Amino acid sequence: MTLIAYCGIDCSTCPTYLATQSDDRHELERLAAMRRKNYGDPGITADSIICDGCTVCGRLSGTCAVCPIRNCAITRSLETCGQCDEYDSCGKLPMVHTHVPEAKAVLDALRS
Repeated sequence: MTLIAYCGIDCSTCPTYLATQSDDRHELERLAAMRRKNYGDPGITADSIICDGCTVCGRLSGTCAVCPIRNCAITRSLETCGQCDEYDSCGKLPMVHTHVPEAKAVLDALRS
């Protein structure tokens, strides 16, 4: 099953989402350690990255829970940002699409 986040990330291929869905505590711990190192944030724990996907009612990682893209899409009642009239001029999406260019490609494909 494909689960597309508001920003275009394919949650069904996200390692954190997959580890959450399979209840793989060891993998969540590994991913949290990797994020602590990469982001220099000692507060990242396995519990803080658990995520069921930002478009469903469920558990959200700390980052997704406060994501301005997610909040904007919910406020506008959008399934994805690709449906937004301001998609091409959005100042929020580049923070994700710079690091995950395939997410932009997903939204571009949904728009056409």
